[in-house]
Order: sequence, then structure tokens, then C-alpha cells
Amino acid sequence: MRNEMEILGMDAPRRLAWLRANRATLMIVGLAWLGLISWEFLHGRAPWFLILMVPVFAALRFLLYLHYRRREPSDGQAQPAPPGRAAAASRR
Repeated sequence: MRNEMEILGMDAPRRLAWLRANRATLMIVGLAWLGLISWEFLHGRAPWFLILMVPVFAALRFLLYLHYRRREPSDGQAQPAPPGRAAAASRR
């Protein structure tokens, strides 16, 4: 599976800039999230959705990681389709 850096044909300095931009974006979103939680607490409301949102999405990301890790070998090359599927696909 190709990532966006490979699709855009980025060289090493551009990849580093892209990763730094991603990290900065996540930090800004995290600060906004903490601000929303603080705002809710200051107004006497319990922000359960905001508090549970991060662990739920983290669990989803981990489960997707496990799913994709099983589908692809460790060297990054795509696995060939099982014989039954390859034969069925060639008949179409």
C-alpha cells in the first residue's frame, strides 16, 4: 500500500517537512480538544464524548493496524491472492 508521500513522489526533505506538518497539525488538534474539554468542565457539563473519543479512535486505529499487518508481509510487498481467488478472478 503506497502512502501519500510516495504517491506525490516526495524526496527526503519534503517527506520530513510533511511529517513535521502532520505532527504540528495533531498537536493543534490536541490543544483544541483539551480546550473543548476545559470549556465543558467550566460550564458544569461532563464532556464524556470528548473524553471517550480519543481511546475509542486509538483502539480503532490499532485494530486497523492489526488488520493491515496480517494482510501484508513485513517487507512491504503485497501478498499474492490465494489460489481459489486468483483462479476465480482470471475467469471473469
